[in-house]
Amino acid sequence: MNTDDAVEFVKLQIKQYTTKPLKDIQIVVLRGCLEGKYYRTIAKENGFSYHYVKEIGSEFWPILSEALGTKVIPRNIRAVIEPTFRTLTVTHQKKPPK
Repeated sequence: MNTDDAVEFVKLQIKQYTTKPLKDIQIVVLRGCLEGKYYRTIAKENGFSYHYVKEIGSEFWPILSEALGTKVIPRNIRAVIEPTFRTLTVTHQKKPPK
């Protein structure tokens, strides 16, 4: 799963769970964490303060955890979403043609 696929997957899961789209800053934090970056690096590369990025992350991870039904933190994001993504992708590919 590449980073773009992971971001799109998470955006869909959050929208289905909250009925609200992700904010741009949430996507920045998500993408950075998917790329293995720390909050300080994400903040510096995107022109935000470290504290703001940390605050966004601390609000975002519990929402994503609820949406996925398992605890998500910046360091386990790929390990949590990849199996679900693969399962959904395989299930979608196995649907019989109409």
